[in-house]
Amino acid sequence: MKLFFWLIRLVIFLIVLVFALGNQNEVTVHLVPGYTWTTALIWALAVAILLGIALGISAMMPLWFKQRRLAIQANKQLKLQATALPAAPTGKPNPTDSDELGI
Repeated sequence: MKLFFWLIRLVIFLIVLVFALGNQNEVTVHLVPGYTWTTALIWALAVAILLGIALGISAMMPLWFKQRRLAIQANKQLKLQATALPAAPTGKPNPTDSDELGI
């Protein structure tokens, strides 16, 4: 199974490598008025992908922190409930207990 995943990684790497070698043309990226960046197309795409990943992660962080906080609270409640429960009955009658007939 590990070999399969390494083969998948190798194929993805080769596809990216071929794409990078085929896109070495110069492009001009117009950032804000008056600022431009001239670079190879692959670098412009790599920066755009990395910025997208960073933006996506930063947008998800508040939700992740909220879910983590709720999970910690739920675990604490479960531990409190587990300690508050009485001991489970063993199935053996207690000699000090009397039944309904008083026998």
